[in-house]
Parts: sequence; C-alpha cells; structure tokens
Amino acid sequence: MPNLITRLARAAGFVPAVKAAPLSGPTFALYGDGRAVWTAREGTALVREGFQRNAVVHRAVRLVAEAAAALPLILTGPSAEAARPLTALLARPNPRQGGARLLEALYGHLIVSGNAYLEAVSLDGRPREIHVLRPDRMRVVPGPDGWPASYAYDVGGRCLHYDQAGAGVPPILHLTQFHPSTTITASPRWRLRRWPSTSTTRPAPGTRRCSTTRRAPPAPSSSAAPAAP
Repeated sequence: MPNLITRLARAAGFVPAVKAAPLSGPTFALYGDGRAVWTAREGTALVREGFQRNAVVHRAVRLVAEAAAALPLILTGPSAEAARPLTALLARPNPRQGGARLLEALYGHLIVSGNAYLEAVSLDGRPREIHVLRPDRMRVVPGPDGWPASYAYDVGGRCLHYDQAGAGVPPILHLTQFHPSTTITASPRWRLRRWPSTSTTRPAPGTRRCSTTRRAPPAPSSSAAPAAP
C-alpha cells in the first residue's frame, strides 16, 4: 500500500523503481516421511534421556529428594534409648555418605525408576553399614511362591547373589512404587527371571549365572564398602 511520500513522488512525476522478486516462477517444496527415533527400553538409556537431559524433570526430582532427605529422623517411645546404634547408623550409614546423602539417593532412585534398594552389610548379626544400590543393575529372583527369594546384582563383570532367607537381617530392602501389573517391582523394564538354584541346570539365554553363596560382610573399618554401587 503506497504511503504519503510515494503518492507525492508520483504526483510530481517521479516513479520509484520496483525491484523484482529474487525468485520468479513457480516454487516447489519437497517433503519426506521421517521416522521417529525412540529411546531404547533400557534402564540407563531411559534415565539419561528422561532425567539427565531433561532440565525440568532433573530439577523436580532433586527438589523432592532433597526436601524429603532433609527431614530429621527421630526415634520415640520406650525403646528409643536402646535404638541409639540405629540412629548413629542412619546418621553415618557408610564411610562415603552421610545420612542425608544416602536418603537423597534412595528417594531419587525411587522417583526415577520406581524401585529403590538398600543393602545392609552385617557383622555378627547386626547391620554395620547401609548402601544404596542401583536399580538398573538389580534383578529379582522369585521363589516357588512367586515372592522374592533372593536378589542378583551385576557389578564389575560379576553377579552378586543376596539370599533373603539367611539368618539375621535380610541384606536387601526393596522399596517400590505402585504398579498395577506386579507387586514385586514397580517397573516392567526389570522383569523377573526364575533362575535355577543348582549348577546342573542351564540358565535362560541372555542371563548371567550368579554364585549361590552370599557375599561375606567385611570387617568394620573406615575402608569397608561394597563393590561400586
């Protein structure tokens, strides 16, 4: 639409030059069908894409985990005095973590994967250390009744076997969120695998055989810790 200056120039006999369009003639646009690239259905890949590379989810999980871990744990009741060792253990669960850091990792795993695992390292029948284990490395081994009889943990090219039926405190505490399809694990990514308890039976394809011996707990010292949780 011509403005006032253009109208005055035309009235005085000056016709402004009109530049031609850079492209004359018909224009074509070509489109092709693209293929969606889905994240691999594997625990590490899903955590990397959904948590580590998503700033909103990363911040939300950190806020919830840090706030929950900051709540103080207080023992009350008649047996509170006798439970002083438990309070001290929760305040310093292992040489590498304090109580708040351990709970933050526990809640973070529970939110991100729906499962969280605590390992109790016992000596003389009493827990001496507590460690958080990664859910993507853990597998549940069900018993004849369908409930977990043991846990298998892959780390450093080895498979550690935790027997829940031994004497004393069970070595693994398994926390799960609600899942409508199972009451054992909260995520279908880590499916149950019924492994044989004898060495004469061949394991299922793609699985790694675990030793049926329970890992011996280390002596209480400042350097005692399980293998790379």
